[in-house]
Amino acid sequence: MTKELTAKIAKIMGEMTAFSKTGKNQGMNFKFVEINEILHDVRPRFAEAGIVMFPTKIEPHSIEFGETRNGGVSTHIFLNVTWTVTDGESEITVASFGEAMDTSDKASNKAQTAAEKQALQKLLLISNE
Repeated sequence: MTKELTAKIAKIMGEMTAFSKTGKNQGMNFKFVEINEILHDVRPRFAEAGIVMFPTKIEPHSIEFGETRNGGVSTHIFLNVTWTVTDGESEITVASFGEAMDTSDKASNKAQTAAEKQALQKLLLISNE
């Protein structure tokens, strides 16, 4: 990683503020920071700095299937995701972990979204209020 990429990431890190937990899981009664709020804030900062972040390796750690109360199938997935962060000149990799459960076909998508949120929070030292 070059000093330039480090400086770009450090500048964005310094501009970040804490996010409020505006999302609410009704079923389990807890609040969380929504990924869309982070992306809404980070995306233009990355674009201005010429930084892109994308997944380069997605590895299922485990996939478990269960039965729902109604007799349907529930999928519980754990993903290890490796992200490349680059400005076109140099790059770093960021590893993150995502976990999700779904009774339809979205468990993998949800787990990758959780991994993206974790990667951004750790890369930019984003805190919660």
